[in-house]
Amino acid sequence: MLKKIYGLLTKEERQRGIWVALSVLVRAILDFAGVAALIPILISVFGEQADMRKSLMICGIALVFILVKNAAVIGLSRFQSSYLLQLYKVFSRKMFYNYYHRGLLFLKSKSSVQLGHEVNFVCYTFSLCVLSPIFRIAGEALLLVLMITALMLWEPIVGALLCLGFLPIVMCYVWMVKGKLRRYGAQELEARRKQSRTVVEAFRGYTEL
Repeated sequence: MLKKIYGLLTKEERQRGIWVALSVLVRAILDFAGVAALIPILISVFGEQADMRKSLMICGIALVFILVKNAAVIGLSRFQSSYLLQLYKVFSRKMFYNYYHRGLLFLKSKSSVQLGHEVNFVCYTFSLCVLSPIFRIAGEALLLVLMITALMLWEPIVGALLCLGFLPIVMCYVWMVKGKLRRYGAQELEARRKQSRTVVEAFRGYTEL
């Protein structure tokens, strides 16, 4: 699927997509740094020789860092959302041109409601509800890899046990949910198409009646 998506993009969109992929990596590193910033606080507050002034200073530095990190994450999220909306615009326009230039016989054989639904809603859903989760999953996966790597370097045995215990759970979850999500997605798409057709035909039919 990703290969087909890549083939639909122009050279400029592909270059911008590389920057978006890098922003996912940077966001994962910032999230990891935000988690790591809590460790000095825990050590300073709950350590055996806790110094109140030092603890407050560390907490203040960590708070400023987390605020700056969150601001940077928001900026990266806006950059990614802007790219996804641009893809929605590109896909929707290409689909509209494709349908429009197929000629009168094609347009007469299809429902205008269905075509409009595919041009607008399907392209929007694909960009914001398919590609956006892919970016999110990639970021969460990178964050998980960074955390596990750090844990393996710090406590190899604990890290190895965590991987051995966590991996089967993830595989079982994917196995249980994957088919259902695909089926529910197809059902939702069909339900929204019928919903749109019912509303539009009701308003058109009122005039005829």
